[in-house]
Amino acid sequence: MPLEDPSFRFLCEAARAFLQGQPVSEEKLNESSELRRMALYHRLDPLFSETKQANQFRSLRLAAHLAKLAKEFETIGVPFLCLKGVVLAQQLWGDIGNRAAGDIDLWIAEDRMDDVHQLLTASGHVSKEGYFDLSESYRTSYRECKFHIGYNHEDTGISVEIHWRLGGTKTLFPLSFEEAFAKGVDVSISGFEYRTLSDLDNLVFLHMHAARHLWERLFWLLDLVKLHRNPKLPSSNSILERAA
Repeated sequence: MPLEDPSFRFLCEAARAFLQGQPVSEEKLNESSELRRMALYHRLDPLFSETKQANQFRSLRLAAHLAKLAKEFETIGVPFLCLKGVVLAQQLWGDIGNRAAGDIDLWIAEDRMDDVHQLLTASGHVSKEGYFDLSESYRTSYRECKFHIGYNHEDTGISVEIHWRLGGTKTLFPLSFEEAFAKGVDVSISGFEYRTLSDLDNLVFLHMHAARHLWERLFWLLDLVKLHRNPKLPSSNSILERAA
């Protein structure tokens, strides 16, 4: 969308004010349902009082579902890394309600896929894809081409995506789960500790994710600015080397 568009320019100005900790003007948002739709599309729910409350409630539901999954994964001994979502909201923005999240993304070791599928289906999750209806040889081919499968919970409608790598191909970001887990950091939400990517790996992953989706959400840029401003990040050369 061109920056000359008045609605998009308003959202950009609101995003900049939010990033700088300044008050966000809401007058135009209250006057236009189309502008509210655009704000939601760009994941800017937390910026405006009219949409922030609904986002906080949604984030609480996702956090509660994540806590339940964490307990279930522990019973079968499957470690996981949280990607994006409420964990990133807590990590970058200090509160799960300060960033909009649409689903739960978990990265696991590829050889634990069958175990996780059985656990999820037993707890009311339905696979969106027909992956587990395929023969083993076709499953192998599927995993070569794809990098995650999605589930919807029958009762809550919450979407869960299980990843076995970070990108569409093994060469795009050749980071193993074991290496990422060892270098990862823990984020606390309501007494639960969740493992997620290190700041450096997260930076590369979020750039890759945004590029794959053609940078379609404005809030993704705020995430990246926030990460780039982290004084603990290594030099620019190290970041480029990690991304290469």
